[in-house]
Amino acid sequence: MNIVSSFRQRGLIFVVIFVLLFVPFIGLAQPTFVGDVVPDCSGNPGGACGYCDLMTLAERVIEFLIFFAIIVAILMIIYAGFLYLTAGSNAGQVTKAHSTFRVAIFGLVLVLASWLIIELIVSSLVDDAVIGDPWTLPGC
Repeated sequence: MNIVSSFRQRGLIFVVIFVLLFVPFIGLAQPTFVGDVVPDCSGNPGGACGYCDLMTLAERVIEFLIFFAIIVAILMIIYAGFLYLTAGSNAGQVTKAHSTFRVAIFGLVLVLASWLIIELIVSSLVDDAVIGDPWTLPGC
């Protein structure tokens, strides 16, 4: 048995064990957002949506997009690992795997950093007593 096929076999065994051990934890994970993305406006007078409902919708859409970006980044990292694992002696595929991994991590850091910067700027410039906490639901 040559070294490359032995390496692939070990890598495949590692991936199978990893999936069998950690996939059940994904099923037990607490959901990030609970309920509908679109807020229920039936409690408002006349059933019309107001400013607070619009801000709730914006907050839920942002949470969903961040959650979606995390899922995409995880899938891209898994794909990069698969490319690296199956590359063998193909230098082009190893380079592609490294590039995919870097892009996935950079995108995830960019999404999370942009959310953090906005949160920090708004929460430091605006007093909680004026608009309430969280800042996305002012006076609601």
